[in-house]
Amino acid sequence: MAGDRVAPVGDRAVERAHRALQRQLAPLREAWDEQIERETDALAEEAVRVLLGLTRRAGRVRARIDRGETP
Repeated sequence: MAGDRVAPVGDRAVERAHRALQRQLAPLREAWDEQIERETDALAEEAVRVLLGLTRRAGRVRARIDRGETP
């Protein structure tokens, strides 16, 4: 989607995207509907999986730097 494109990505862009997700999830957590609650939980679980995966990838890149494997 064109609206989802991000200019050069840095820590601030990641922070903004995380805040945007939190803003969307916050009101859903207040819903008293079981289906909404399940969907919200699924979204949160997916977000955690993605973030943890990215954290592992960043750790591998960091390890390469620490080993001096970068030019």
